[in-house]
Amino acid sequence: MNFNITFKDFTPSDHLRKYAEQRLGKLGRFLGKAENANIHVVLSVGKLGQKADVRITADHLDVTGTEVSQDMYASIDMVLDTVTAQVKKLSERRIDKKRRAGKERDDLAAERYVLSGKGEGRQLALEGEEVADPLLPEEAAEKLQREGLEHIVFLHAEYLTVHMIYRKANGELYLIEMTE
Repeated sequence: MNFNITFKDFTPSDHLRKYAEQRLGKLGRFLGKAENANIHVVLSVGKLGQKADVRITADHLDVTGTEVSQDMYASIDMVLDTVTAQVKKLSERRIDKKRRAGKERDDLAAERYVLSGKGEGRQLALEGEEVADPLLPEEAAEKLQREGLEHIVFLHAEYLTVHMIYRKANGELYLIEMTE
């Protein structure tokens, strides 16, 4: 973490600078691996009291906080509480988003396909849905593109085996032959 502490309208104090760095350094545990996090602190004295402004920027967040009190040390503590709450909230959102994405993948894997019949009479259907017509891989890829799907499971028209075509993040399509 990189600290930048600015003093406005009063003389800088090494003790106050160290106190601010020590207190705000505790945010490192919430920032995770954000080694390039920048913490900019502006300490100033005005008509309403002693003010502490903090801005934290990193790869995945941009947080600001401002607090005013009659004591600069109290202002630093109060702004620390403010930005800590914001950083925790953003971290929890990011974790929840990852968990939801994992659950969606689990839901996708939980889809049950039913393969019935033998030889020419073989059919493939998603449990509870209509039977899908057998397709050639080219036709399945066209259907995937046309309907904007992420994947399609189909019965190969020629071999009567189950295949899946899926789209990777880079947009390329991949074909998998599934075994029974």
